[in-house]
Amino acid sequence: MVQWFEHNFDDRAHGTSYITAEGGYLWNHGGPFDAEEQLYDKFGDIVSESLIKQVVEEEEVESDGFD
Repeated sequence: MVQWFEHNFDDRAHGTSYITAEGGYLWNHGGPFDAEEQLYDKFGDIVSESLIKQVVEEEEVESDGFD
């Protein structure tokens, strides 16, 4: 799940425009996205919700700046 997430979502520092005058990041490619929601949409039919929550918390996919 982590590999899929990292393959499909970019670290905002690498793929998102940042303009201070506009208040920060400009989500020109969509987003920001909630990691848990995206993983549940993709894997919710095949793994438990608790496993998805565990991956989000333990692998820290949200805190790594991925959007």
